[in-house]
Amino acid sequence: MEKEFTEGRTLEEWARWMQAETVKENPDFPDFDALREKGVHRYTSPDGLTVALKDFRDDPEKNPLDTPSGKIEIFSSELWKLAKEWTFTGDVPGDKITPLPEHVDTWEGAAAAKSDAKYPLQIIGHHFKGRTPRRRG
Repeated sequence: MEKEFTEGRTLEEWARWMQAETVKENPDFPDFDALREKGVHRYTSPDGLTVALKDFRDDPEKNPLDTPSGKIEIFSSELWKLAKEWTFTGDVPGDKITPLPEHVDTWEGAAAAKSDAKYPLQIIGHHFKGRTPRRRG
């Protein structure tokens, strides 16, 4: 699988390929060697600062969010109702509905990986620090 997965590229070849792809969309992006020397490149949008939920923040009543209250919700009344109504069968870790943000270990989570002798490693994709997935509820 390694050749198929890596497409025959080394780690540096992948980094150079990603840098070249970035230059196609952003011609001012530094070349690979300059970027390597610089270490970190901060991109500044020519459109200026991006403000998440700007329309809502400017006028929440005129620009409600896609939530039952039209506002940012920490507690979900919809999930609270589902948690009271739903019954899960079996004993599967993570089978839980929470109306408040809560860490819940699941059958494929970090806690499970620690005890899995055959597959002890996981690959987890994270959102960058300024973004979380938007979901209704």
